[in-house]
Amino acid sequence: MRSTETLTAAALKARLRERYARPEWAFFDEVRAGTGYDLLGSADGIAMNLWPSRGLVLHGFEVKVDRRDWVRELANPAKAETFARRVDYWWLVVSDPSIVKDGELPEGWGLLVPHGERLKVAREAAKRPTDAAIDRLFVAVLLRRAQEASTDDAALLEARRDARAEGVKAGRKEVEAGDKSRLQRVERERDEVLRAIDEFEAASGVQLSAWKAEKIGAAVRFVLDGGLAGVADKVAEIKKAAQRVVEVCAGVSAIAAATETPS
Repeated sequence: MRSTETLTAAALKARLRERYARPEWAFFDEVRAGTGYDLLGSADGIAMNLWPSRGLVLHGFEVKVDRRDWVRELANPAKAETFARRVDYWWLVVSDPSIVKDGELPEGWGLLVPHGERLKVAREAAKRPTDAAIDRLFVAVLLRRAQEASTDDAALLEARRDARAEGVKAGRKEVEAGDKSRLQRVERERDEVLRAIDEFEAASGVQLSAWKAEKIGAAVRFVLDGGLAGVADKVAEIKKAAQRVVEVCAGVSAIAAATETPS
Protein backbone atom coordinates (compact mmCIF):
# COMPACT_ATOMS: atom_id res chain seq x y z
CA MET A 1 0.00 0.00 0.00
CA ARG A 2 1.33 3.42 -0.93
CA SER A 3 2.03 5.74 2.00
CA THR A 4 0.29 9.09 2.10
CA GLU A 5 3.23 10.54 4.07
CA THR A 6 5.25 13.22 2.27
CA LEU A 7 8.90 12.67 3.13
CA THR A 8 11.20 15.67 3.31
CA ALA A 9 14.79 15.75 2.09
CA ALA A 10 15.92 15.63 5.73
CA ALA A 11 13.80 12.51 6.33
CA LEU A 12 15.30 10.79 3.28
CA LYS A 13 18.83 11.66 4.44
CA ALA A 14 18.01 10.23 7.85
CA ARG A 15 17.07 6.96 6.15
CA LEU A 16 20.31 7.04 4.19
CA ARG A 17 22.27 7.44 7.43
CA GLU A 18 20.45 4.44 8.82
CA ARG A 19 21.12 2.38 5.68
CA TYR A 20 24.81 3.38 5.56
CA ALA A 21 25.54 3.36 9.26
CA ARG A 22 28.67 2.93 11.35
CA PRO A 23 30.86 0.99 11.85
CA GLU A 24 30.85 -0.28 8.25
CA TRP A 25 30.12 3.10 6.67
CA ALA A 26 31.03 6.76 7.00
CA PHE A 27 28.20 8.99 5.81
CA PHE A 28 28.46 12.69 4.91
CA ASP A 29 25.66 14.96 3.77
CA GLU A 30 25.79 18.12 1.63
CA VAL A 31 29.20 17.44 0.05
CA ARG A 32 30.46 19.79 -2.65
CA ALA A 33 32.69 18.77 -5.55
CA GLY A 34 35.54 20.88 -4.21
CA THR A 35 36.56 23.17 -1.38
CA GLY A 36 35.80 26.35 -3.38
CA TYR A 37 32.33 27.82 -3.74
CA ASP A 38 32.51 28.38 -7.50
CA LEU A 39 32.73 24.70 -8.39
CA LEU A 40 29.87 23.00 -10.17
CA GLY A 41 28.38 19.87 -8.68
CA SER A 42 27.50 18.55 -5.26
CA ALA A 43 26.06 15.49 -3.61
CA ASP A 44 23.23 15.40 -1.10
CA GLY A 45 25.06 12.50 0.51
CA ILE A 46 28.25 10.43 0.28
CA ALA A 47 28.77 7.04 1.90
CA MET A 48 32.18 5.38 2.05
CA ASN A 49 32.63 1.77 3.02
CA LEU A 50 35.34 1.43 5.70
CA TRP A 51 35.99 -2.30 5.41
CA PRO A 52 38.78 -3.31 2.99
CA SER A 53 37.06 -6.67 2.49
CA ARG A 54 34.10 -4.80 0.95
CA GLY A 55 36.29 -2.80 -1.42
CA LEU A 56 36.21 0.62 0.32
CA VAL A 57 33.63 1.70 -2.25
CA LEU A 58 32.06 5.15 -2.49
CA HIS A 59 28.35 5.77 -3.02
CA GLY A 60 26.90 9.16 -3.96
CA PHE A 61 23.28 10.28 -3.58
CA GLU A 62 21.01 12.86 -5.17
CA VAL A 63 17.80 13.47 -3.19
CA LYS A 64 14.57 14.65 -4.82
CA VAL A 65 11.23 15.22 -3.11
CA ASP A 66 9.14 16.56 -5.99
CA ARG A 67 8.71 16.06 -9.71
CA ARG A 68 9.61 19.61 -10.77
CA ASP A 69 12.99 19.46 -9.03
CA TRP A 70 13.76 16.19 -10.81
CA VAL A 71 12.81 17.63 -14.20
CA ARG A 72 15.21 20.54 -13.63
CA GLU A 73 17.93 18.03 -12.80
CA LEU A 74 17.30 16.17 -16.05
CA ALA A 75 17.69 19.42 -17.99
CA ASN A 76 21.23 19.88 -16.60
CA PRO A 77 22.87 16.43 -16.49
CA ALA A 78 26.40 17.84 -16.31
CA LYS A 79 25.70 19.14 -12.80
CA ALA A 80 25.38 15.67 -11.29
CA GLU A 81 28.03 14.10 -13.52
CA THR A 82 30.66 16.53 -12.21
CA PHE A 83 30.36 14.84 -8.86
CA ALA A 84 29.14 11.39 -9.86
CA ARG A 85 32.40 10.61 -11.66
CA ARG A 86 34.19 10.70 -8.31
CA VAL A 87 32.25 7.78 -6.81
CA ASP A 88 31.79 4.09 -7.59
CA TYR A 89 27.97 4.14 -7.48
CA TRP A 90 25.52 6.98 -8.00
CA TRP A 91 21.95 6.88 -6.69
CA LEU A 92 18.81 8.91 -7.03
CA VAL A 93 16.78 8.90 -3.80
CA VAL A 94 13.14 9.99 -4.11
CA SER A 95 10.30 10.54 -1.68
CA ASP A 96 7.85 8.84 -4.08
CA PRO A 97 8.50 6.50 -7.06
CA SER A 98 6.10 8.53 -9.21
CA ILE A 99 8.64 11.37 -9.31
CA VAL A 100 10.67 9.42 -11.89
CA LYS A 101 8.91 8.35 -15.08
CA ASP A 102 9.88 5.26 -17.06
CA GLY A 103 13.02 5.78 -19.11
CA GLU A 104 14.09 8.99 -17.33
CA LEU A 105 16.74 7.57 -15.04
CA PRO A 106 20.20 8.12 -16.61
CA GLU A 107 22.29 5.10 -17.57
CA GLY A 108 24.03 3.55 -14.60
CA TRP A 109 22.12 5.45 -11.94
CA GLY A 110 20.51 3.48 -9.14
CA LEU A 111 17.13 4.33 -7.61
CA LEU A 112 16.21 4.18 -3.92
CA VAL A 113 12.57 4.60 -2.85
CA PRO A 114 10.75 4.55 0.51
CA HIS A 115 9.63 1.19 1.82
CA GLY A 116 8.01 1.25 5.24
CA GLU A 117 10.42 3.05 7.55
CA ARG A 118 13.43 2.35 5.33
CA LEU A 119 14.65 2.60 1.73
CA LYS A 120 14.66 -0.16 -0.86
CA VAL A 121 16.40 -0.57 -4.20
CA ALA A 122 14.06 0.04 -7.14
CA ARG A 123 16.97 -0.17 -9.58
CA GLU A 124 20.53 -1.22 -8.85
CA ALA A 125 23.30 1.29 -9.51
CA ALA A 126 25.96 0.16 -11.97
CA LYS A 127 29.66 0.24 -11.06
CA ARG A 128 31.12 3.41 -12.54
CA PRO A 129 34.60 3.65 -14.08
CA THR A 130 36.63 5.58 -11.50
CA ASP A 131 40.28 5.87 -10.59
CA ALA A 132 41.44 3.41 -7.95
CA ALA A 133 42.86 6.24 -5.85
CA ILE A 134 40.91 9.22 -4.52
CA ASP A 135 42.51 12.54 -5.46
CA ARG A 136 43.66 14.89 -2.69
CA LEU A 137 41.00 17.47 -3.49
CA PHE A 138 38.24 14.97 -2.82
CA VAL A 139 39.97 13.86 0.39
CA ALA A 140 40.02 17.53 1.43
CA VAL A 141 36.31 17.82 0.66
CA LEU A 142 35.42 14.84 2.85
CA LEU A 143 37.70 15.93 5.68
CA ARG A 144 36.23 19.43 5.62
CA ARG A 145 32.71 18.05 5.77
CA ALA A 146 33.66 15.74 8.64
CA GLN A 147 35.20 18.70 10.47
CA GLU A 148 32.09 20.82 9.90
CA ALA A 149 29.89 18.00 11.19
CA SER A 150 32.10 17.69 14.27
CA THR A 151 31.84 21.44 14.86
CA ASP A 152 28.07 21.28 14.44
CA ASP A 153 27.87 18.44 16.97
CA ALA A 154 30.01 20.38 19.44
CA ALA A 155 27.84 23.47 19.03
CA LEU A 156 24.71 21.38 19.53
CA LEU A 157 26.19 19.80 22.66
CA GLU A 158 27.10 23.24 24.05
CA ALA A 159 23.60 24.53 23.28
CA ARG A 160 22.09 21.53 25.08
CA ARG A 161 24.31 22.18 28.11
CA ASP A 162 23.29 25.85 28.18
CA ALA A 163 19.63 24.91 27.86
CA ARG A 164 19.95 22.39 30.68
CA ALA A 165 21.66 24.97 32.92
CA GLU A 166 18.91 27.48 32.21
CA GLY A 167 16.29 24.83 32.93
CA VAL A 168 17.92 23.95 36.26
CA LYS A 169 18.12 27.64 37.18
CA ALA A 170 14.48 28.22 36.28
CA GLY A 171 13.46 25.10 38.18
CA ARG A 172 15.27 26.25 41.30
CA LYS A 173 13.55 29.62 41.13
CA GLU A 174 10.19 27.89 40.78
CA VAL A 175 10.93 25.64 43.76
CA GLU A 176 12.08 28.60 45.84
CA ALA A 177 8.94 30.52 44.90
CA GLY A 178 6.83 27.49 45.77
CA ASP A 179 8.63 27.04 49.08
CA LYS A 180 8.07 30.70 49.92
CA SER A 181 4.39 30.42 49.05
CA ARG A 182 3.98 27.30 51.19
CA LEU A 183 5.83 28.98 54.07
CA GLN A 184 3.53 31.99 53.86
CA ARG A 185 0.49 29.71 53.89
CA VAL A 186 1.76 27.85 56.97
CA GLU A 187 2.47 31.16 58.71
CA ARG A 188 -1.09 32.31 58.04
CA GLU A 189 -2.45 29.07 59.47
CA ARG A 190 -0.17 29.47 62.51
CA ASP A 191 -1.55 32.95 63.12
CA GLU A 192 -5.08 31.57 62.89
CA VAL A 193 -4.21 28.91 65.47
CA LEU A 194 -2.85 31.55 67.84
CA ARG A 195 -6.00 33.63 67.41
CA ALA A 196 -8.18 30.57 68.03
CA ILE A 197 -6.20 29.78 71.19
CA ASP A 198 -6.65 33.34 72.38
CA GLU A 199 -10.40 33.01 71.78
CA PHE A 200 -10.48 29.72 73.70
CA GLU A 201 -8.53 31.09 76.64
CA ALA A 202 -10.71 34.21 76.76
CA ALA A 203 -13.92 32.16 76.65
CA SER A 204 -12.84 29.47 79.13
CA GLY A 205 -10.58 31.42 81.46
CA VAL A 206 -8.05 28.59 81.06
CA GLN A 207 -4.44 29.31 80.18
CA LEU A 208 -3.46 26.45 77.90
CA SER A 209 0.24 26.88 78.61
CA ALA A 210 -0.39 26.04 82.28
CA TRP A 211 -2.37 22.85 81.56
CA LYS A 212 -1.17 19.44 80.51
CA ALA A 213 -2.50 18.11 77.24
CA GLU A 214 -4.55 15.32 78.85
CA LYS A 215 -6.29 17.75 81.21
CA ILE A 216 -7.17 20.10 78.35
CA GLY A 217 -8.53 17.16 76.33
CA ALA A 218 -10.61 15.92 79.25
CA ALA A 219 -12.04 19.37 79.84
CA VAL A 220 -12.90 19.86 76.15
CA ARG A 221 -14.53 16.41 76.01
CA PHE A 222 -16.54 17.22 79.15
CA VAL A 223 -17.81 20.40 77.53
CA LEU A 224 -18.57 18.71 74.17
CA ASP A 225 -20.49 15.95 76.03
CA GLY A 226 -22.87 18.54 77.52
CA GLY A 227 -21.27 19.20 80.89
CA LEU A 228 -21.88 22.42 82.85
CA ALA A 229 -25.58 22.48 81.90
CA GLY A 230 -26.17 25.40 84.23
CA VAL A 231 -23.92 27.71 82.24
CA ALA A 232 -25.17 26.87 78.75
CA ASP A 233 -24.13 30.13 77.15
CA LYS A 234 -20.62 29.87 78.49
CA VAL A 235 -20.39 26.27 77.42
CA ALA A 236 -21.51 27.13 73.89
CA GLU A 237 -18.84 29.81 73.67
CA ILE A 238 -16.14 27.47 74.96
CA LYS A 239 -17.36 24.70 72.64
CA LYS A 240 -17.14 26.99 69.62
CA ALA A 241 -13.63 28.13 70.54
CA ALA A 242 -12.49 24.56 71.16
CA GLN A 243 -13.80 23.39 67.78
CA ARG A 244 -11.98 26.27 66.13
CA VAL A 245 -8.69 25.18 67.73
CA VAL A 246 -9.20 21.58 66.60
CA GLU A 247 -10.06 22.53 62.98
CA VAL A 248 -7.16 24.94 62.50
CA CYS A 249 -4.64 22.57 64.09
CA ALA A 250 -5.81 19.81 61.74
CA GLY A 251 -5.31 22.13 58.75
CA VAL A 252 -1.79 23.07 59.82
CA SER A 253 -0.88 19.41 60.32
CA ALA A 254 -2.04 18.60 56.78
CA ILE A 255 0.00 21.44 55.27
CA ALA A 256 3.09 20.46 57.26
CA ALA A 257 2.82 16.88 56.04
CA ALA A 258 2.41 17.96 52.40
CA THR A 259 5.40 20.33 52.45
CA GLU A 260 7.74 18.10 54.43
CA THR A 261 10.94 17.38 52.39
CA PRO A 262 11.97 13.70 52.36
CA SER A 263 15.43 13.08 53.80
